[in-house]
Amino acid sequence: NANLADLAARKKQKLATNLIRKALAMWHWIGTNLPPSDFVCRLDPDTLFLANRFRHYAQENCLGNQSMVYLGQVQHTMKVWVGDFPDGGAGICLPWKAAKAFAAMLEDRVHKYAEGGEAGPGLPEGCRMVPGHLDDVITGFCFQEMNLLPHHGLVSAFGQTRFNNQPLPHDIGEDEGGRPFPCVAVANDWMLEGRLPDLFQ
Repeated sequence: NANLADLAARKKQKLATNLIRKALAMWHWIGTNLPPSDFVCRLDPDTLFLANRFRHYAQENCLGNQSMVYLGQVQHTMKVWVGDFPDGGAGICLPWKAAKAFAAMLEDRVHKYAEGGEAGPGLPEGCRMVPGHLDDVITGFCFQEMNLLPHHGLVSAFGQTRFNNQPLPHDIGEDEGGRPFPCVAVANDWMLEGRLPDLFQ
């Protein structure tokens, strides 16, 4: 049964992968080994990061390396079980002071591998070096323990999120009269078409 096989694979991924441990070890290493900087960001390989826009946001909101907030898309989907956490797919950025504080908090935990605990529907619990792949959820637990909150300006007055885990917009095509025709045309990814400048006009 394909569904049972998929469930078994997901359970194995939750219990056997080490992404959580790698992510926490990475944050600890950054805060204890790198020279001071303004901000540190954890980004997935497929994340589009617009450095100029990030700098503009930081300057506009008077954020610097001594700020104690985190920047990212706040995820509420599992709030009832784990609280709010920064979505890893959208990227997580910390001012240097917050990165150092995070590393200091992890100092006595980073070499203590714990067994996986569960909260709600098979979710990890607590800021611990547990097996699994939900590193952003665990990071959220750590931030909650640190009382590190998201910056208040991450959602604009128009409801736009400054960090987003959604795909880029797609070109939906046109009918014979040149009008948008979204239901039939094959969508082409703007990135593959080299149309990223269209996003920023």
